[in-house]
Amino acid sequence: MHGCDRITLKYLPILNEVLNGGLRIGFITEFAGSPWSLVKKLLHHILVDIVSSGYKVSIIYHQYSDGLDTYLLNELLYLYNVSVAYFRKGIRIRRSFKPEDYIQSLSRSRSKILFLVDPFMEEYNLQIYSQLFRVLRRLVERGSTIIIFNRLDSKGLPYGGNLHRHLIHYLITFRRVDDLVDVNLLKSIDSRPTSFYTTVYSFLGFSGDQGIQYKLLDWVV
Repeated sequence: MHGCDRITLKYLPILNEVLNGGLRIGFITEFAGSPWSLVKKLLHHILVDIVSSGYKVSIIYHQYSDGLDTYLLNELLYLYNVSVAYFRKGIRIRRSFKPEDYIQSLSRSRSKILFLVDPFMEEYNLQIYSQLFRVLRRLVERGSTIIIFNRLDSKGLPYGGNLHRHLIHYLITFRRVDDLVDVNLLKSIDSRPTSFYTTVYSFLGFSGDQGIQYKLLDWVV
């Protein structure tokens, strides 16, 4: 669904609630979580959700391996009645192996919606981080919507350091605890931070969880 300023996630009601109506167009939203396998699953769910609404997405990987899971994609496309041909027309995938190449690919991008997958590669290089965020800021100024899928370090913080506090508009972290997911909205420009537990299936949109909607009513504006 195309809103005036948000991309509504049709199949992920909990994230819609957390994001106060969906992904904000022209802003930077980051999902950072653990384990990485859950981050990748969330990426696939959000990707199919957005493309099925008619948006085109560019995905930039900063890894030597990994990529889209065709089996999971086929499952989601079948579940949401989206044709493979239609989905393929809605995505473009790029891969860069060095930080400098990754930043150069970003700086040349003209995409309106960008998925950045694991952009920090578990490296603590403040110079590279600064260059990356300068490019992201310019992209946002041109009207791009940026969605980052990132890792958590051993302290439970997203890779990228304190720059997140200043340059990310929406920051959601999550950590799997047995069959539950501990979800935390750490930064938002239109609602105050909150945290809650939900099931993995509800987090990924496979089943409804009416209880969480009532838990969120006390902070959603």
